[in-house]
Amino acid sequence: MSYDSETEVERTPPRGKVISLQGHQAAEQVLDDLSRATRHSRDYGRLVRKAADLGLPMLAAVVRHLDSAHPTRLAILGDVLLAYSPQAEGLDTLTRAATDRRNSDNRRMGAIMLLCNYYPHLPVSEDFLSGLRNPIGTAARALVSVLGECADDPELLTGYAGFLAALLSQPVDMLYAALNRIADMSDEGAVSALRLLALHPHPDLMEAAVEALGARVSVSAIRSLTMLEPNLPGEPAHVASRLLHKIRLSGLYGAEFAPQSEHAGRAILSAVDGRGRRMLWLHVPSTSAASRPVFMGLLMSDYAGLIELVGPVGRSTDAVPKPPNPGPVGTLYPPMVYKLPDIPANLATVSCVEVPYGYGLRLLRKAVSRNWLTGTPLPLEYQLLFNLVWQFGQGNGDEESYVARFVERDDRSLAESESELLLNSLFDNWYLESAGVRQVAEELAALDYDFSHELTEDNWRILLPSIIRLAHDEFGPELRMRYANRLRLMSEWLRFSDQHHDADLAASAAYTIVNSPPEANLFVLRLVQKGILVALSELTFDLR
Repeated sequence: MSYDSETEVERTPPRGKVISLQGHQAAEQVLDDLSRATRHSRDYGRLVRKAADLGLPMLAAVVRHLDSAHPTRLAILGDVLLAYSPQAEGLDTLTRAATDRRNSDNRRMGAIMLLCNYYPHLPVSEDFLSGLRNPIGTAARALVSVLGECADDPELLTGYAGFLAALLSQPVDMLYAALNRIADMSDEGAVSALRLLALHPHPDLMEAAVEALGARVSVSAIRSLTMLEPNLPGEPAHVASRLLHKIRLSGLYGAEFAPQSEHAGRAILSAVDGRGRRMLWLHVPSTSAASRPVFMGLLMSDYAGLIELVGPVGRSTDAVPKPPNPGPVGTLYPPMVYKLPDIPANLATVSCVEVPYGYGLRLLRKAVSRNWLTGTPLPLEYQLLFNLVWQFGQGNGDEESYVARFVERDDRSLAESESELLLNSLFDNWYLESAGVRQVAEELAALDYDFSHELTEDNWRILLPSIIRLAHDEFGPELRMRYANRLRLMSEWLRFSDQHHDADLAASAAYTIVNSPPEANLFVLRLVQKGILVALSELTFDLR
């Protein structure tokens, strides 16, 4: 890869200060030692503290090594600056390096990358590229360097999420120009950069990146197209499909281009919660000597699609539990606890079941399609790491091999028992939440009556008029269809976990919730009643 040829001007942080040759050599030596250490080793932490204790000579060395072409080296510098005291001096050093026009573009870009990633509370100017001599070329090289050098280290790659987010937020015309530069590069990182740009929401940029991958006709480029196809919307997905078909017809597409076996991966799936969310855990083996196995959690919503990636590394590392020992499809595992903001505990602790890997990818594929349909941005970490799980399949297998055998049929005996589902602990958080429910709860709270949270006949009769009215008003066609989809998914989950009776009830409820009046549907009425009782319980707690 070629780099800018501008002269690198050494800018020592505290101008006017003299740094001895001994200090200079000590700083260079400890940085060399750090570059040979593993970031997770105990020795690495000791060396970082030793480097930070060197003071001004280390700040000067940091500036000398701010080269955006070496993201691994930059990450070491960032760790040193975080340990440096006072931190204000380290921040000032980076800020001056980023804005000093006498520095090379690569050095300034390296400083910007560290500012984005290590000081996220200080947002970088939106036009941070405009002051560079060669903004397009520098941005293209930085993107390729990060994605290429960090390919086997997801933790390091996601550590640059702040910088990559800032880069991808640049005007489309600038990104388009950078894409053209990247398309001419032969580096392996260029393929990863094009794959990332292919997930940009702007359709022209997306299709241009797909076309550029198709023009490369290399193993990595064709595999990238294969992995992108199930993750792209409408027309870009058709473009990728046409390019792959053309490559297959050309005779260039051999076994080395095909996805690896789905049997190499594992999928572990939680039940659907009352808000239509669930966790899908994907466990895949390492694919090279330099990489490690990946255990990735994906939080999916039936409305927005994929909304959070948990792990496999980086800032969410402490949120990821260890994968359970492998079991056959249908194995129920104990609750898998993880830490994630804004997620209710009952989702974090619900039991999970082992499902076929292809089934997990099919659910993920549908979730991603919801992102494109609703305009919900894909999590950047997913855009950076999706290839780790999609290299083992495409999630487009025979639907009938996965769905529950009992499907939409009118069975009166089952219909009369559908509300029994809500006695299953998996449905504990299934209830209606709305302003109307809250209002009814407030009105009932003012009455001198002890409403139990349990579903008893007494409170059922007292609440029935309000329940019927809310069922009629709240459960319009859209909400009923949403619940029908959740119930179908739960029917499949229950079938996998060998709970066949409840699987039948869920499938029946999916049918009747759409095809019967909500005010006459026992399952709907129980959802409303539970919602009122939960709201009453919360009001009582708030008054304590």
